[in-house]
Amino acid sequence: MLLSGLTACGTNTVEPSQIRGQGDGPQHQYSIFYDCRGFFNKCPKPGDSDWSDLGALPPKSDKPGCTAKKLALKPKPVREKRAWGKAIRKGEDTYQFEAEGYEMAGLFIPVDHGSCPFQLRVTATLTKGLNTGPGMGWGYGLGACNAWTGTEAQGFSLQHAFINQSGAIKPNSSIQIYPGKNRLDEPVEGINHAGGTHRWSIRYRNGQVRISQDEGPEFGPYSSISHGQNSSDLPSNCYDKGVFLRVFNADVSFSRIELDQLTN
Repeated sequence: MLLSGLTACGTNTVEPSQIRGQGDGPQHQYSIFYDCRGFFNKCPKPGDSDWSDLGALPPKSDKPGCTAKKLALKPKPVREKRAWGKAIRKGEDTYQFEAEGYEMAGLFIPVDHGSCPFQLRVTATLTKGLNTGPGMGWGYGLGACNAWTGTEAQGFSLQHAFINQSGAIKPNSSIQIYPGKNRLDEPVEGINHAGGTHRWSIRYRNGQVRISQDEGPEFGPYSSISHGQNSSDLPSNCYDKGVFLRVFNADVSFSRIELDQLTN
C-alpha cells in the first residue's frame, strides 16, 4: 500500500516511520498520527514535545544552517501591577530600575532567533539593596527562554543575590524557575559577589543555557526548556521567547546589551 500526500500541516508528509501498522498478510490496519492543531494554522515546530506524545516524528526543517549575525534589540521595561518602583532609560542602552519588594519587574528582551542558538551579553550594576533588614534579600536575575505574560515572567533565571542573615550580608545566588519567586531552587557556587558591576554572557543552545561572568568559566549547562516531569515548570521550547532581566528589592542598571545569533 502506498501512502502519499497525506498531511496535517500542509508541509509535513507521512513517512513509513510515522505509521504504525499491524498484520502480516495483504490486509493491514494502520494508525496515522497527526496534530489537529494544523487545521487552525498552528503547527508544532521541531523540538515541540507534543510530537512524541502524538507518536509522530518532528517534521524535517527546511531552515538553512544558522549563521552568526547581530539580532535586533527591542528591550521593554515590564512589571507586575503590584510592583512598586521606577524605570529610567539613560542614553541609548542603559536602563536603571529601582524595584521594591519581590514582585516581578525588570527588562524583557524579545529574541527573534527561530531555532538558532543565541547569546546575550549585558553589563549589570547593582548599586544597592533597598530594604536590607534582617531576612531580606536583593539582587537581579539573568533569564533565558522566558515569556512575559503581562503579569509575570515564566522560565529559567540565574539570580545574582544577597541576603541579610542575622545582620550579616551573605551571597545568596541561585537558579530559579519563574513564576516562582525566591524559592532557592538550586544554589549556585563560584559566582564572584565582590564589586557592584559585572559583565555577563547568557548562551542558549539546544534547550540548555550556560552563563559566564566577567569572561570567566561558565556556569551550567542548565535546562531552559522542559525535559519531562522534573522540569515541567519550564516552557516546552524556546520559540517566541526572550530574556527577562529581573530586578528585586534593589537599584540595578543594565547597559551595553548585545544580542547575537550563533552558528549551529
